[in-house]
Amino acid sequence: MFPNGGRVSHFDYQALQSYGEKRAGEELIPHTDATYRTIAQRDARGIEGFSAGGRGTARIMFRYADLFCSAVPMSGGHQHEKYIDEHEGRSQNPPNLVFEPGNNTYALARRYAGQRSYELNILIVVGTTDMNYGATLEWMTHLDALNIGYKKSLVEGVGHNLAAITGRAGLDVMRFHAESRARVAAG
Repeated sequence: MFPNGGRVSHFDYQALQSYGEKRAGEELIPHTDATYRTIAQRDARGIEGFSAGGRGTARIMFRYADLFCSAVPMSGGHQHEKYIDEHEGRSQNPPNLVFEPGNNTYALARRYAGQRSYELNILIVVGTTDMNYGATLEWMTHLDALNIGYKKSLVEGVGHNLAAITGRAGLDVMRFHAESRARVAAG
């Protein structure tokens, strides 16, 4: 599935009654499990996204960690998330958005680190010439400081291009999800 969460992409934004994160965690997944033949449990579910979807994945994976065994945020613009974290929820671009304070990939990682009851298997993917490369490295440093484990895939010479990322790292991403599922299922 490739959902777009609402008027502000994959992010919750109360002022516009747009709840991309909440819809994914509290509505889309239960609806999917009730409607289709799924394995409706954490150890059979992963999440991934690219660009704004990578940012959304990072928010959702920490906010709803109990729903996923694996998460792959790819090429997310964590520089925007850091700005939101440092400016009481205010967005730099566009400047008129004000998110709920604490709802960004930096603050949600801190919350997850402080109260995690589920260990997420995380793979962070970004191209080395991606416009979000430096910000992704900085976000990984933040995760390191919080002792949040993850694997990384730095795709050499690839920019902000989903086709190129999946062409070079797609099989590794699928293997990561499968290995995560097997590890969690084994207990």
